[in-house]
Amino acid sequence: MGNFHIKYISLIIFLFISCNAYKIGFYNELQGDNSYLNNIIIDYFEHSKYIRKYQTFNITLEKEDTAAYYYYILPENDHWTASIENPIGSIPISFPTHYKEYKDKLFLWNDKAKPLSHGVLDKMKEYNVLDSFWLKINLGMIDEMKLKKEDYPIEIYDDGLKATYYLIPKNNLNHFKRCKKMEKCKL
Repeated sequence: MGNFHIKYISLIIFLFISCNAYKIGFYNELQGDNSYLNNIIIDYFEHSKYIRKYQTFNITLEKEDTAAYYYYILPENDHWTASIENPIGSIPISFPTHYKEYKDKLFLWNDKAKPLSHGVLDKMKEYNVLDSFWLKINLGMIDEMKLKKEDYPIEIYDDGLKATYYLIPKNNLNHFKRCKKMEKCKL
């Protein structure tokens, strides 16, 4: 009987800790590669003023040093352009190779260790953020000589968007610091 009570009490303590995970900064709702990015995805979702207006967000590794990773997140208000230089299985320099969906929002980033896959492209297509106009021209599917000025896609840039910066210490990937400016993100 004693072992049963210890196991039961241990289970209750485990559930209590799990239920309070958000409050102590450990988020376990998302799993997989780059799982430490899940923390900043959830934090961004909970704190960003852009979360209601936009569906897609870009996570960029701004820099990395011996002590930390420095990321920023921005809403993506335009399309990613598919390119002949980024075929399936390649590791593009800046095109997204990884994604996470969280509460009907899409977060995309380039993972230098993960090749581009159909899954990422399919998800981008689902959220209507994948543009193949220039790819079709490069492949000869569209004759550029027959196009008029108004046939070209319009690129949208919003200079008013502000990034949210995150510092993630390498010695504790479960913690992070949110900053309004990169210069203020210090260990």
